[in-house]
Amino acid sequence: MDILSAWLSVAGVLTSSYMTASVVVAILLITLGIGLWFKLQLRPVMRDLRQASRLVEGVPEDEAAFAAEFHSIKEKLSDNRTLGHAWREFGEVLIYDAWSGDSGIRNAQSPGDYFYLGSVTSNRINLRFFNTFPNILTGLGILGTFVGLAAGISLASHGLGSDDPVKMQAALQQLLSGASLAFFTSIAGMVCSIVLNLYEKGRIHRLDGAVQRFVDALDARLKRVTVESLANDQLEESKEQTQALKVFSNDLAFQIADALSEKFSANLGPTLEKLVDAVEGMRDQRKDDTTEMLERMLKEFQTSLSGAAGQELSSLGHTLELLNEKLTSQISTIGSQQATLQSQHEQSLDNLRSTLATSRESFNTEVGRALKTLSDTLGTSVEEVARELRSAGEDAGTRLTEMTTRLSETVEQINTTIQSSAEAAEQHRQISEHNRETLDSMRAAGEHFGQLAEPVARSASAIEESASAIKDTATSFISVHDGIHESVSRIEAIQTQLGEAWSRYEQRFESVDESLASVFEELHDGLSQYTSSLNGYVKDLDKHTSSITSDLAGAVGELNEMLEGLEETLSSERVA
Repeated sequence: MDILSAWLSVAGVLTSSYMTASVVVAILLITLGIGLWFKLQLRPVMRDLRQASRLVEGVPEDEAAFAAEFHSIKEKLSDNRTLGHAWREFGEVLIYDAWSGDSGIRNAQSPGDYFYLGSVTSNRINLRFFNTFPNILTGLGILGTFVGLAAGISLASHGLGSDDPVKMQAALQQLLSGASLAFFTSIAGMVCSIVLNLYEKGRIHRLDGAVQRFVDALDARLKRVTVESLANDQLEESKEQTQALKVFSNDLAFQIADALSEKFSANLGPTLEKLVDAVEGMRDQRKDDTTEMLERMLKEFQTSLSGAAGQELSSLGHTLELLNEKLTSQISTIGSQQATLQSQHEQSLDNLRSTLATSRESFNTEVGRALKTLSDTLGTSVEEVARELRSAGEDAGTRLTEMTTRLSETVEQINTTIQSSAEAAEQHRQISEHNRETLDSMRAAGEHFGQLAEPVARSASAIEESASAIKDTATSFISVHDGIHESVSRIEAIQTQLGEAWSRYEQRFESVDESLASVFEELHDGLSQYTSSLNGYVKDLDKHTSSITSDLAGAVGELNEMLEGLEETLSSERVA
């Protein structure tokens, strides 16, 4: 009873007009307070976003200009309370590629992945609470509805069952008061929920627009780098490197050839010139030494003669003559030896020149001959292979054409024979039918003549003769019919034989096609083997050419060493 009386007293207070007005005013004040609180919390966030957007938009939409101002912008955005954490996270994916010559700053991910509504408001505003509060207001209105109805029904339940009209009127008044509390609180809660929801959604939309403005400003001043763009750049770089390597390889080959030619000419040419000069100098020196020796001997002999006695001159006359003859012969011998030595030196020099020229010409000739032989061999091989393939193809085509022509002629003959046989059979069938009709008519005539036997008794003998003749004719017709039937059977047998022959021809030509296919496969295999052997021969020839070149290089090196040794020997002889 105490609880019921307490509830009735509380219900009386709740259903009063003062309590209804108080509840409605309380709902309105709560809604207004939540809206002001949301605005106050949203204001610094909007202020930070506007400052960040103005900071970025203050730089022209140019990648180089933004890169120049990036460090100052980075410091200011790092100190921003709203965007600081998200900016530091976004800075980790930025690429500063100063060494590549690219003045812009590249980003591997979109700014929208780091700057969005959740990242901006996560540490400043509890959006979950503000999104849920309109539903709380709706719930308060519904709760007031049920509380008012429960209080009004509780107060009116005792009076509605009374027979006193005054008590019934008072109970109805209490019930209406509870209903008014219920509906007014529901109206207030729903209206406040709708208003607060619209206000909150509008503010969130403005906040989202401010975030998107900041993201667009960053996108306009950063260079986006994706996996596809990196792959495309790598492909372009690979193409350029490949082209550069091709050019480098071609230039390097020509440069090596020119360098070898210049080195060979520069080293061997001066050495040969020095050798020629040394040989000519030795020849001139030998000639001068021989002439000086003869002149000195003559002068000494004249001096010895001028200092001798007169008698000795007479006694020595014959001796002088002999000596003169011997000296003359010796002088001629020395002159001939000198000429021989000079000719030998000249011949040696010419032989050396001709040997070097022959070596060079033989080297060039051998290399040219080898290359020419290689090209001729390759050309001949290719021509032979092409000729063999062409001849094989022509022979196969000619054979196939001839066989096809013969087969077509045979088929035409078979078709003609079959058609003529069919026509003959048809004619024989028509003749047989005509003979049968004639025989039937003759039999009918015989029967008619039998009926007229009495009137023609006088001509019985003639009729008998005619009957016998007709019988013979019928017999002959029957034999002819049997012969025609046998002819038709023979024609059918011939047609069967022709069909079998056609089947045999078909099988034969199918085997011919298979054999031709196997022949072409063998030709292809043989050509492949010949190509592989030709490639092996070319490789062996390249190896042999390289070995010849290396041997020739060794011989040239030994010749250079011999020339240097000869030059040193000549130099030592000159010094001596």
